[in-house]
Amino acid sequence: MPSALDRALDKILGPVTEEDVADFEQQYGSGAQATAKKRTQGPGKNKAYGTPITYTISVFTPAQMKIDSGKRGGAKNTFLQLGSKEPWDTFTAQLLVKIDAILNPATIAFEDYTVTFSVPRIHTKPTDLTNDISYRFMVERALRGKDPSASITVEPKAHHKKRKHDSDKENNTDSSDGSDSDSDTQAKKSKKGKKKKDGKKKKTDPKELPGNAAHARELGALREKWLCHTPGCENKGSHCYISPVDSNHFALGHDHFNIWAAAILQGSDRATQMRPPLHPKFDAVNPGHPVGDQLPQVSTLQRRAAAQKAALALPAMTSSPTIHFHVPDMSKMFQPHHPPIPLPTDPAPGAAAPVVQTISDNPLLVPANAPIRPAIPLTNFATQYSFSINIQHTLEGEGFTSSNQLRLISLQELRDMGLKCGEIAVLQEAAGIHWAAV
Repeated sequence: MPSALDRALDKILGPVTEEDVADFEQQYGSGAQATAKKRTQGPGKNKAYGTPITYTISVFTPAQMKIDSGKRGGAKNTFLQLGSKEPWDTFTAQLLVKIDAILNPATIAFEDYTVTFSVPRIHTKPTDLTNDISYRFMVERALRGKDPSASITVEPKAHHKKRKHDSDKENNTDSSDGSDSDSDTQAKKSKKGKKKKDGKKKKTDPKELPGNAAHARELGALREKWLCHTPGCENKGSHCYISPVDSNHFALGHDHFNIWAAAILQGSDRATQMRPPLHPKFDAVNPGHPVGDQLPQVSTLQRRAAAQKAALALPAMTSSPTIHFHVPDMSKMFQPHHPPIPLPTDPAPGAAAPVVQTISDNPLLVPANAPIRPAIPLTNFATQYSFSINIQHTLEGEGFTSSNQLRLISLQELRDMGLKCGEIAVLQEAAGIHWAAV
């Protein structure tokens, strides 16, 4: 029964023909037994041998191919000598003989291996050896050297199985059963490995997150809405916000669009595509009175600054209350009692009426008599007192940048910003700790 190697050689070189037998008898005589094939010549051909070329063959095992290239270790080496005029089929047949001797695969075919070549000092870059053209190119490069030689590297492709010798397979059926069980075990391991790989969470692109996707949509809509086409505008072709009051153009940048889109996502009471948000970057275009269906556009800092300026214009009051003690006249203690003379209800002309200093009708977050503290950046202040992301973003969206600016905000204004009662309580607790009397 022909072996796997014989079948592979017959497939490459073709079966023995009558012409091959006649040539063999003419050359060696009829008494000699004809071999299955002339391994160095093609069918029916008798070409010159040519210049001998030495091929150094390095063969990697399938187990080595499963390891990283830097950790595989050395390959198994052998050599082969063929003439430069040997055909491609002969070269592949002889190469398969060498591979079979080293790896002993269950089936052998040239397509199961990745074969590359290089020629020392002439063609040093590894090049694929796949057909007659690449083979002739290798031979031509090898003949340029003083001692014609070439290096061949053979790497098994994936899913290439090994087996024992054919004789062992025919005589020992138990070994085949063992190999089947090994293959089943390997299949189970591969399935487990696939499950583990499939079980790993795939990293989500930040752009695909719902919040970022909605923000990106609003950004695109705003950029399309406020693209300036007005002739004569310095920003023509860019983006401008056109004031509905005086039709003035206000240049919009990346920061403006980011703040605007974030405010739109918080609700129509914060901003719309036609109305920018209450933010310091938009103070130049936010009028202090309603325009059409728009709300008064005055930021919180502007309102607080105006209220503080108005309060400073009022007469100053003493910070500590005045207490009067009335001691009766001891000389009149034992005299008959006379009813007290009622005091006039109207104040004396020219006397100034008492004025209560106030900044807002609602209580402030920080008491007015709280000691002065050094200003802290809002980000550090939020981290120090464990503010939630919503509290920090809301304050930053209203233009707050430092801790001392919180002294000017009232509790009602915090509610108007959309903060919840629990979030306002967090701010009150932080204010009570930070501005506590020393």
